[in-house]
Amino acid sequence: MKPMHRLLKRQLKKAEIDQQTLALITPLLDQVNEAYMASDKDLFHIENVLEKSSQELFQANQQLRSNVEMISSR
Repeated sequence: MKPMHRLLKRQLKKAEIDQQTLALITPLLDQVNEAYMASDKDLFHIENVLEKSSQELFQANQQLRSNVEMISSR
């Protein structure tokens, strides 16, 4: 099995599954592990997109405020 996702490790520890059972369900655990890893990757991507969007909105807001102040001061 590949390195286990932290949540999967925690869940398996709580379940107290014996080694024989773990060996039997390893293919399933690999799929669950891959799903957790993919979810983390997607979440990281979404957070980066949101951060970039937030920065762009902040800059656009600053530009609009500057334009309004310039128009108001005429």
